[in-house]
Amino acid sequence: MFVLRSAQLIWRPDIQSRHHKSDSKNHSQSFESKPWQTHRLYLHCNIDTHLLTVEGTEEVRQQTKQETLKKLKGRESLTEEQLQELDLTDNQRSYVKRLQSTLSRLDNPAPPRPSANRYQGNPLITVKLSFNPQTALTACIVDLQTGNTLNCQDAKQLLTVKNIKTKCGNRSILQLKLERWRLVNKLHFRQQRNLLKQPEEYKKGYYKESDSESNLGLHVERLLASRLVQLAIKWRAGSIAVPDLKHIREILESDIQARAKRKYPAQKKLQDQYTKQLRNTIYINTSRKEEDCCPWDQYAKQFRNSIHRWSYSRLVQCIRDRASREGIIVITGRQPLQEEPQQKATQVATSAHAT
Repeated sequence: MFVLRSAQLIWRPDIQSRHHKSDSKNHSQSFESKPWQTHRLYLHCNIDTHLLTVEGTEEVRQQTKQETLKKLKGRESLTEEQLQELDLTDNQRSYVKRLQSTLSRLDNPAPPRPSANRYQGNPLITVKLSFNPQTALTACIVDLQTGNTLNCQDAKQLLTVKNIKTKCGNRSILQLKLERWRLVNKLHFRQQRNLLKQPEEYKKGYYKESDSESNLGLHVERLLASRLVQLAIKWRAGSIAVPDLKHIREILESDIQARAKRKYPAQKKLQDQYTKQLRNTIYINTSRKEEDCCPWDQYAKQFRNSIHRWSYSRLVQCIRDRASREGIIVITGRQPLQEEPQQKATQVATSAHAT
């Protein structure tokens, strides 16, 4: 029942101090400085938020006790002599003893902790999500009783910090507000750079998936999940409706058809020709030379790169983990194909609640 789960000390160069040295004289002197003048010591801690309150501690206690009893399989009250009589190895006996010790220590009183009421959302208010390749997701707050959309935000609006009033150092207020959204641009830049390196690295036989790209992607997805849950709490939503990931690849086809309709409105024949060109370019003509590519090929190539920018399964898992901490239900619905992001989100919630 200890709140602190892990801790890590990091000795890292102080990058911000280097940016403040404008003249070359001070910059050259910085290389001659002592390590404790150019570096900083950081302490990163990981805590279990469930254990911050009395209610959360009791919930974790009961859950851990049930899991321990399930592993013991009715051997929780056996003495050491009785364990010796069983046909068990030494490792199995020590494992049973550890589980018995865990079970007894779970009954010890936890340190004094504050009491907090569990979040109670309105079951008629829900957060509806729709996924799209370019902006990751669109979130709409909908009143299920009236069908009215109370609020709607995309990923950029979710990650924008709106309550900043003063600038910090050389960064403007706008830069501070968009600091989290710039991580998305940074992630996409790394993905494009690694995508260009893949063919050459494959030829040389030393291709390896970038850990920095994966870690940054996970950090951005956790930020999105956290901001999404904060939006749900702000509007007292009782549930979050996410799209069914079984049909996520069909978004590519729907985007092609939607772009064809916007390019040639009320011209079915031209829409079909444009759709066919894009479909053939994406699914068939993937080995053509760069100089032989038409504008449709260029669009399809960019779209193929962008369709893999987001790990939707990992994003949904982050949303589920973050929502479970607050007691918000996450349900799944079918996302339509031929609609705008807001309409897609509405259909997701309707499908999820009908199911």
